[in-house]
Parts: sequence; structure tokens; C-alpha cells
Amino acid sequence: MDLLNDQHSRRSTRRSGMTLVEITVTLAMLGVAAGAVAKLAAIQSRLTRQHEVRLVATLQSQNATERLRRVNYDQLADAVTGIENDATFENLRLSLSPFETDDAKGLHLQIDVMDIDDKDRVLATEHLWRIQSVEGDSNASE
Repeated sequence: MDLLNDQHSRRSTRRSGMTLVEITVTLAMLGVAAGAVAKLAAIQSRLTRQHEVRLVATLQSQNATERLRRVNYDQLADAVTGIENDATFENLRLSLSPFETDDAKGLHLQIDVMDIDDKDRVLATEHLWRIQSVEGDSNASE
């Protein structure tokens, strides 16, 4: 009887613990899961950063538009030159184009915020249209 009890107790102790292979597989699975979580956190961080950069660019373009919206039609070209020379707005690209119709003349200002690292990449764009009738009695802005 002792022999049977001894064999039974050996079997139960073997089965009660984890083998080295099971521990290795478990650690490998935990490593893969931790790597996936780290990768997702890095992606989320990058997307958040891109969103913040675009938000700042949008606010910069809107700020420049609001500054120029208050300027009179005749002084707009000088104000655009002043903003282009301002170091605060170094990543802005301003293009002012005159246009004329039968009964009005006007200026179209396009304000592009450029990426600091890649000057060919536009992050945000605003448009400002200034229209003045040929008689000069109105100074409308859109």
C-alpha cells in the first residue's frame, strides 16, 4: 500500500506546478501583449501630436485673418507686408491677389500655415476677401 500511495503522491506533485515550457510560453505571451500595448500608445501619442499641430496652425491662420479683417481696403497690402516681416508669423505664407468685376474691385488674401519641418506641407488655410465698389463707397469684407 505504501508503494501505491508513494506513486500517487508523486503524480499529484508533478501536476500541481507549471512546467518550464508553460512558464516560457506565458512569459512570451505577456511580452507580445506588452509590445502591442506599447505600440498602440506610441501611435496614439503621434496622432495626438499631429492633432495639436493642426489645431495650433488653424488658430494661427484665424489670428492673422482677424488682424487683417480690421484693416482698411487701401492699407491691406501694407498690413500683409508687415505680417510677412513679423517673426511671430514666420510659418505663414500670404498671397494677395487683386481682382476686378464690372461694378467692384477687390482683393483676395490666402493665408497658408506651413509646416515648420516641411515647408511644402500646408497645415491650415484661411481666405479673406475684400470688395470695394468702383465708386469707393463700401468696404465689405468676408
